[in-house]
This record gives sequence, C-alpha cells and structure tokens, in this order.
Amino acid sequence: MNRLTFSVQRYIVPRASSNALSRRACFRHGSRYLGTVSGAYERDFSLKSSNKNNFREIRTIRTLDPKKMTSVGQQVYDLSGREWASFHDAIRKLSTSIQYWGSGKSKTKFPPGTAGVLYYKQPLDGEPAISGELRFRVLSDVANFEEGEDLKLQNGDVWHFSLYNIAKSTTWVAIRSKLIAESLVDERVIADLQKLPGMPKGIVNYHYEMGQPFIIDLEHPNISRTFITRSMLYPFRWKCFVDMYRTWQKILEPCPPYTGRIRVRLELSYVGAGSIEKQGLVLRVLEVLSPLKCLNAEYDLLKYPVPGELLMRSKKVDDGSERPLFYPLRTRKDGEIIAKFAGINWP
Repeated sequence: MNRLTFSVQRYIVPRASSNALSRRACFRHGSRYLGTVSGAYERDFSLKSSNKNNFREIRTIRTLDPKKMTSVGQQVYDLSGREWASFHDAIRKLSTSIQYWGSGKSKTKFPPGTAGVLYYKQPLDGEPAISGELRFRVLSDVANFEEGEDLKLQNGDVWHFSLYNIAKSTTWVAIRSKLIAESLVDERVIADLQKLPGMPKGIVNYHYEMGQPFIIDLEHPNISRTFITRSMLYPFRWKCFVDMYRTWQKILEPCPPYTGRIRVRLELSYVGAGSIEKQGLVLRVLEVLSPLKCLNAEYDLLKYPVPGELLMRSKKVDDGSERPLFYPLRTRKDGEIIAKFAGINWP
C-alpha cells in the first residue's frame, strides 16, 4: 500500500506486519540518545493502537540550515509529551525518528514546551569540521531563530547528535543526505568519518581538539573523553582521582568524596625542567559551575579549584607540595596516541 498524503499534512500508515520490508535501526549515542530510521513505506512507524489504521503527523524537513528557515517556509513542530517523533524528507523519501532520552522502558518524553525545528549547528571558524551537531531549536517562529534556545537534557547539557554518529549509522541516512545536499557538510568529511572504527558503546563525550572545554563531575572517579579527528578515534580514560588517592586505594570509597561540577580544558604541560620525559596532560579550570564540597575531611586532597589556574592536589599529598593533576605521556601506553591527537612530535 502506497503512502497517501493529505492537504492537512497527515498520512495513513498500515499496522506493522510480520513481513514488513522496512527495518528499524537503533543506536546509543554518547548521552544515551536513540534514533531510528526506515524506508519510504514506513510500515513499522505506527504507534500501538486498537484502531485499524494509525494517523501520524508528517514533520517535513525543508532545511537544516538556520539561514534558510524563513525563505523555505520551515514549519515549527511541537514534540511535547512524545517519546519519539519522526521527520520526513519528501525529496529523498526517507524518514528519521528521534527520542529525547533513554531506551526501552526507561525512555523519557520530550518535556513541555518542546516546539521548534531540527537544525545543524555548524562549527565556528577555526573549529574542526567534524565537530558539527544536529540540534533542536526551541522557538515559536523560525523568523526569530536567534532568539530561540537549544533543547537541553535534564542535566543541563544540550540535546544533540554528533556528526560522527550521523556519518556512521544507517539511522541517519535522511539527515546525512540533507546535510550534503545543502552543502552544510563536505561529503569528503563524511567519507573520512565513515572510515573510522565503529561507534563506541555507552556514554561518549567526543573531544575534537586539545583545548576544547568540557565539564567534569567531581563525584566521578574518572575522566572519559573520546579523542576524534578525521583520521583517528581513541577512547581516553584518565583515572585522575585514583592516581591522587593511590596511597589510600584499599580503603577509599569507589567514588571520590567530593561533590561539585567544574568546566575545564586539557592542556599539554612540562613538569620540572621541561624535559620531554616530563611532558603530560593537565587540567585548566575555566569555571566553577557548582561549589566543590568534600564529604570526608580525611580525603580532602584536592585544592579548591580557581578559574584560570590548574587543578591542583593539596599539600597533603606526597612531599607536602602542591602539584597539578598530571597525566604523564612518556610512561603511559597511550602516550603516543595522545601526542598524535595533540599534534606534537613523538620521539
């Protein structure tokens, strides 16, 4: 049965059958986002219903370019209260479905007031071409795009899908084709990303360049970032608190006795006389987002973070002098990989 399209922008989708030709592909993004896609005849896109036919709204993607929203008449769509929503590219006969958060029975619905448009957030001048993201702009009129706000998750992070995921997954054929057709992304960039290893599992935080700001939650014992360029992808994990508490490992709780969130960036640094043997990574504090609090004075070994300064261990550690949290490249197995990401020579 072919799709019937009505002037009221609705179409009929038959109930899914056991031999449905289309398929639904799901993937987990860095922040547990999910996406699905099917072919032009969306036989498995119907919601569970006792009705013989389910009516679904067609949400048409006319453009993903914020500059063209008004000229092409991009419509605003309200996703409030939905577990998922499909978007249709009428030209390419493909649809993409998005969810707000979670998977299976733990899915979270789009929050109230989620009315707006999908768009592609292009990298700023000087930023890597692979760092673009698909986002959802909350607004009432596309003419006021700049006054709108990006949809956020419950923890305050921006809801988004990375270009890497869009390039790698069949889920995103419709979006990928649209980005290339509108010259928002160079096809060669997509091709390079598709050559990279398969998508990492679990929560993934992509890191596109060394000085990229990111947030760390001091309740977690590790810093996990996935270093990515057009030619490499490496999951980097720094057990910075384990290193700091090495003397107390046997009695230390699984997580550091701190609460608080800070915005930081990774930097290359030399400790000591500047020898290559002492080259490593340090953390520069950019902003204190929520106050640092130590829940156990016995383990208060972290100097209170000060914006503009390095994140430091207190005088209680080692020889009584303050030292930055330090990841030595020369003595770590992944030192050469990190050096390649940072663009420095590795003797």
